[in-house]
Amino acid sequence: FTLGFLKGITAPVKRVFVQHEIQFVVEYQRLMQRQHTKEDVYFYRLQRQQEINAMNACDAIITLSPDDKNKLIDNGVHAPIFASFAQISLHDIKITFPVKITKRLVFIGPESHMPNKQGMRWFLDEVLPLVRKEIPEIKVDVIGRWSEDTVKEWKEKYQTIEFLGFVDDLSHAISNRILIVPLFQGSGIRMKILEACNIGIPFVATSIGAEGLGFTDRENCFIADEADVFAKDVVTLINNNHLANDFINKSVCHIRNKFSDERFVESRMKCYLKLLEKNEKTCTMD
Repeated sequence: FTLGFLKGITAPVKRVFVQHEIQFVVEYQRLMQRQHTKEDVYFYRLQRQQEINAMNACDAIITLSPDDKNKLIDNGVHAPIFASFAQISLHDIKITFPVKITKRLVFIGPESHMPNKQGMRWFLDEVLPLVRKEIPEIKVDVIGRWSEDTVKEWKEKYQTIEFLGFVDDLSHAISNRILIVPLFQGSGIRMKILEACNIGIPFVATSIGAEGLGFTDRENCFIADEADVFAKDVVTLINNNHLANDFINKSVCHIRNKFSDERFVESRMKCYLKLLEKNEKTCTMD
């Protein structure tokens, strides 16, 4: 469901758009990561303004994080904006401590989402060689659908990588591993981090990978944008099981506090009630 379809919805129906990923933010990130021409900048600005105009035609916008809400405000979106995370079923999984972290890393995400491939290529080229210097036997599992060509190319080139495809039981597939989230493009929130933390998996992510979730570097996870720091953090978690378990315990408390079903319903109802309240005031004034 895209912004374009909202043009066909007319009053009295309220047009509320849930902004999972701000396209002009992603396009700007891509623009800054490659050489670009004046024409590229022109088309970016055109796309950005079209997206902003479409959002301003809505009765309300719901973003998945306060970070995205602020980005929209800063870029001229004047429609009412509410921050409310996406629903995720966090089953009450019992984690048996201490969790024994193995020398395996895991990435979750399909190749079809371009930032996944770009981020993993950066990790494999820039980070993995540094990790292997300290832990030669390190393995990397990739969960999600990837093309046969990429699987063949990367398995030959990197050797320590395994593609697991779609898995029926995520909990079993990623247990005792470290989740890596090496993303440099995107907005919204990464649901895979919430799912992994709920299972009892520590993670290392880039700033964009961890954005919007409220995690704190070196308190309940590691957040790093430089290859050498990212590698060092991965090695630290593998070699320091006590720290890994501390991160697991704190991250589980964080997500079950902030992202429960009850908190989701509460945050969405606040959005809708405020919108209805605004509508009632307008009707009264009319």
